[in-house]
Amino acid sequence: MATTTARSASGPAAVLAILSLSLLPWTVLGGGDVTFVMPWGLVNPRPLHVFTIVEYFADPRMGYATLPRSLQAWPLALLMYLLALASASVGLATGREDRRVTAGLLVIAGVASLSMTAGFLRRGAPVAVPLGTGALWIAAWWFYWPALRRSGGVHRGTE
Repeated sequence: MATTTARSASGPAAVLAILSLSLLPWTVLGGGDVTFVMPWGLVNPRPLHVFTIVEYFADPRMGYATLPRSLQAWPLALLMYLLALASASVGLATGREDRRVTAGLLVIAGVASLSMTAGFLRRGAPVAVPLGTGALWIAAWWFYWPALRRSGGVHRGTE
């Protein structure tokens, strides 16, 4: 049976921290112009233009299956992030959450975000900084590492 620490709920600080990750660029592309790849869209500051992830994948020129795998990871990162936010929010509201699930979702979102950033570099972007990966992993470590450490990382069945 999982320990009480692993099953205790996220606090308000964890939920706010996870929510605030949606305001952080997950990848910063540079070299001439700067583009911020947010979890929810692309932002070009000069001139200011926002292209949401929905617009991006709905564009007939951008068929999902024809995109490089690195860009296919973008909606996966967003989905894992939203599931982590939902897990933490439900935990806060109900007092019941397996914090290891929330942590795992944040880590997977970070891996998908890193894959996207690496893809930009492979495709010739002069600069691609994976801010989201670091932020997602730091949030997982900061708020959920004690639950993972105390549980031993292994589910122990009842005898």
